[in-house]
Amino acid sequence: MKKFIYFVMMFVFAVGMTSCIDEVDKGPIGNDEIYTDQNSLEILVGQTVQINASLESAQFVWSSEHPSIATVSAEGVVEGVSPGETRVTVTANGLKHTVNVVVGSRKPSSATRYGNGLLLIWKSASSEMFVGTEL
Repeated sequence: MKKFIYFVMMFVFAVGMTSCIDEVDKGPIGNDEIYTDQNSLEILVGQTVQINASLESAQFVWSSEHPSIATVSAEGVVEGVSPGETRVTVTANGLKHTVNVVVGSRKPSSATRYGNGLLLIWKSASSEMFVGTEL
């Protein structure tokens, strides 16, 4: 039983670590596209994440398709408001780039006892997020 729990915890850790890797949207060098360091986001209600955009000599304008799900500041900081899916768009110099955003609930969707603790599982619209033993 201990080996099984160890295996499950290692799997959860590995899945969690791979979801934390940020990929920069790299493309051809030039001034004809906006690039962001996030192509998509999965965040929780109340969580904030900075999206950085790049385009030479540009002033960016940020907007959220559904501000009731996620808001975005003038600086590109996205905040989860309620569970759901939306898109955040950045525009500059007549160009635009869209980032898909999935907001999950802060409340775990299920909890399973193991040993002396609980394994809490959060589900988003696109995948399960295994968070561990604490809120």
